[in-house]
Amino acid sequence: MNVTPKFNIVLLTIDALRYDHCGFNGYNRDVSPQLDKIAKKAIVFDNVFSTGPCTPPAFCSMFTATLPFDKGGYSPLPKQKITIAEVLRTMGYQTAGFTSNPQNSHYFGYDRGFMKFYDSMITSTKNPLNKRILTYFEGSGEKSNALYNRLQNLKVPKVLQASLKKLFYRVFLGRSIIYYVPARWITRRALKWLWYHYSQEKKDAAPFFLWVHYMDTHDPFIPKWRNLVKINPKFPRHAFDYVKKYPEYTDVLKQNNRKKHLIDLYDAEFRAEDERIGFLVRVFKRRGIYDQTVFIVTADHGEEFNDHGDYGHRAHLYNELTHVPFMIFGGPAERNELPGLNPGTRVSTLLSLMQLAPTMLEILSIPKTSSFDAPSILDSLKNKDLTTSAGIILNATETGKKSVIACTYHKGIVTRFNQVKDRTIKKMISMQDTRWKYIFDAETMREELYDLQEDPREKRNIASDHEVILHVFRETCAQHLKSTGSARTKKIPEETGERAKILAALQKVKKNL
Repeated sequence: MNVTPKFNIVLLTIDALRYDHCGFNGYNRDVSPQLDKIAKKAIVFDNVFSTGPCTPPAFCSMFTATLPFDKGGYSPLPKQKITIAEVLRTMGYQTAGFTSNPQNSHYFGYDRGFMKFYDSMITSTKNPLNKRILTYFEGSGEKSNALYNRLQNLKVPKVLQASLKKLFYRVFLGRSIIYYVPARWITRRALKWLWYHYSQEKKDAAPFFLWVHYMDTHDPFIPKWRNLVKINPKFPRHAFDYVKKYPEYTDVLKQNNRKKHLIDLYDAEFRAEDERIGFLVRVFKRRGIYDQTVFIVTADHGEEFNDHGDYGHRAHLYNELTHVPFMIFGGPAERNELPGLNPGTRVSTLLSLMQLAPTMLEILSIPKTSSFDAPSILDSLKNKDLTTSAGIILNATETGKKSVIACTYHKGIVTRFNQVKDRTIKKMISMQDTRWKYIFDAETMREELYDLQEDPREKRNIASDHEVILHVFRETCAQHLKSTGSARTKKIPEETGERAKILAALQKVKKNL
């Protein structure tokens, strides 16, 4: 089925980018001059939250508009979950995706729906044995998951982990690329595809969906020196040279709580991504494509810098990991052709990355597929009925607020892929509205509750002081865990006090929420 061409759509995702490390969101460092300039004519969203603390659950929701635990889990992408690329391809769109994150590579089903797909996991080796081994894992995402989970269980030094990674790239993939493809390379590949697409019958070319995923802000942070000195002119050159030579040294910095150095390196990496995004947008303008293209910039999750006793993006659900930047811009947006979205404005409505795919369809005037469980952002802004088949996301809770959810499989502090045979892998879930944040860990049975208005950094757990509020979130999260096949997950603690008293008390506290 083809649709009448309306707009092209470009999705630019930045791995591990915190909301509060963006200049257009008030960060006091000059990390994003290009996006800051773009933001003046864009629609910037201040309260968009990821559905997970890491790539697999977040991207599953972004591409399929489903909650991570629903319909078969989040990694590999269950076949019953339809991706936005699959929908747009059936509608006659050209589709192309470029990423170098192994966790959203073809091994885990992210090439589905893309006519052109690149990831740095594509082998160039000619060794027949290596090819056979890789084919074994490529044929089943479950096998790749099992291998990843086993590798994460190994307690080996970081230096040895880095050596094994280098060995894998060189022996099995047949290349010397280590870690991730930098922004300049991934942008070059995307623009090469764009040139080819528009060199063929430019006027009659089909509309396209282009996805570009940037990895520079994912550790290890190895920025260019010119970007680092713009962030911190006093950064010691010997420390930079050492990190460049031994990227695994960033893990040593974490172990020694060298937070300032890590943030310098991280911010400098974002500066490189910002430059490439600015360059990509300029190319679109020069080629005359910008006027008919809608751009969306966001992140899959954030990054922790010892905010809650850890670094990176492991099994935590605090807002430094789930609060993400989100921006819509482009010719149609600037001409005020997107209903409910006014250029040069900021939107404070509570939203979820789960709404990304339906939003793209509505922007393109394509009916939402029945497999998508979330409303579009435009629906949310028009105050339509936000009830979803998932029964949670953006539903009104008993507090009278709208809420968003995040979750992950985990074992200890380490996030995991789908729970299959390992009974020690448990679930962690969070739910929040504009004031309250609830977190439940099924492994430790720990409950956390935060008043985001009084404690936006989530430092004071007040679960023991607010039984009524705790009950509201606990009951909804318990229903979700039960409905998603959590038979191996321990039962959420029973609420204390008589149920009738709690429900009666709810009516009284609603006025104060």
